[in-house]
Amino acid sequence: MQIFRTTIWVIVAVLLTVFALANYTPVEVQVWPGWSADTNLSFVILVSFLAGFVPPFFIALGNRWRLGRRLKQQEQTIEMLRTPVAPASPAASGATADAPASGTAAA
Repeated sequence: MQIFRTTIWVIVAVLLTVFALANYTPVEVQVWPGWSADTNLSFVILVSFLAGFVPPFFIALGNRWRLGRRLKQQEQTIEMLRTPVAPASPAASGATADAPASGTAAA
């Protein structure tokens, strides 16, 4: 499985390199009025892709972390509910057979 994943990443890297070399033409980007940047078209495309990809990625990462915590908490609750509870013994409740009940007079 690891070799398959590595092969896919090598193919993606080669395709990105070919794309970057094919779009190496210089372009002028107007960032603000009066301020422009001269850069390569492949860099502009890469920055645009990252600007659209990174914010949703971090939102999804935060949601995954939050849901993971919630799932772990619910699993702990389920495990706590599955553990058998020992029946209460009369000694644990504080009443003993030798002591008279409260409210009765001892003679």
